[in-house]
Amino acid sequence: MSSFRAKQPAKSQTTFSDEIKSIIKSEKPAINSEILIDCSQPRSPTVKIGLGPAFNGNFLESLYPFYPLAEEALPFTYITTDWTAYPRDIPNRLWHRPDKQYVQWVNCVAAAKEGMWKEVGIYEALMLSRHLIDMDKALFMAAALFWSVSSNSFHFRVGMMGITIQDVSFLTGLRPHGVRADCFVSQKTPSFTYPESTQLAYSNFLKCFAGEEGEEVTEEEHVALLIYWLNKCIFCVSSNRITKEFTDIAKALASGQKLALAPLVLAHLYRGKQELLTNKFVFAPGPLWIITLWFWSYFPTLAPKMNKKPAHACYGRHYVGQELQQHDFDSCFTYFYRELTTLGKGYTPFERDTVPLWLKSPA
Repeated sequence: MSSFRAKQPAKSQTTFSDEIKSIIKSEKPAINSEILIDCSQPRSPTVKIGLGPAFNGNFLESLYPFYPLAEEALPFTYITTDWTAYPRDIPNRLWHRPDKQYVQWVNCVAAAKEGMWKEVGIYEALMLSRHLIDMDKALFMAAALFWSVSSNSFHFRVGMMGITIQDVSFLTGLRPHGVRADCFVSQKTPSFTYPESTQLAYSNFLKCFAGEEGEEVTEEEHVALLIYWLNKCIFCVSSNRITKEFTDIAKALASGQKLALAPLVLAHLYRGKQELLTNKFVFAPGPLWIITLWFWSYFPTLAPKMNKKPAHACYGRHYVGQELQQHDFDSCFTYFYRELTTLGKGYTPFERDTVPLWLKSPA
């Protein structure tokens, strides 16, 4: 651990929030505190709904330095598509769908590497990747209309809400702490050689490196599985095929390094959410399946019904195999707009007696 100690801010130092409050107080603009605001033009046949709270009139120029996206048009100002009639179960083609071959590969390698995966802090996430996380389309689409690209948060009547590093860790089992997982992670061993570019499609890559059942798991196969898992299951890369972006991270994990993957995953999630809205749900990379798990955890009224007490240390695995609630877009939208009125200060859906392995033994 570094011995560097950050300088503590002076008590009189003005915070980001204080500066904004000061500007608004001094200029006293009219503010509409509603969550959804009618932005329709007079005599226009088109109904446009904007996301609030917002100023009545023009945005304060003095606040532009704090909100650089305020000058840009929001991607959703009105509903243009009947998402409930969308023909696909999962509109986003990058959403992770595990096939039989992948599940078998994970099971085979797990027989040799389970203990090591638990020590590193990736076991629960790898086990979770063997299952399809249903998008719960009606819930996902309805909640997305309350997402602000300016604040990177959901605007509900209970206040602004967003996914945190803690949420990612509890839902996936990934570590929030440890060696920083970024481009500076360097690992020379174990060695790994990529096949020809024609073999980088997911199915071809799997055929190249997945061993037969009963065979000894080589370090090359181990690294290959982690590369596949990071690309397809965790980060759901935009190329929809194997990239070399996560090679060093995979090698570091295979060598036993305890990486702080949760912050990196969260960063990709927020970037993916932005692209999903901009592209109107047609295409977006990132671990967006975590958002559905987050919805189910924080809003149990809309979550799959649990038949028994959760037995896994990874909250995401609690929902595997559970029957989805039969709700439509309208009922989900109504819940977020009218019925969600309180959660309680500091609310968290995660119980202390069901925690990831890294929290029980954080070393």
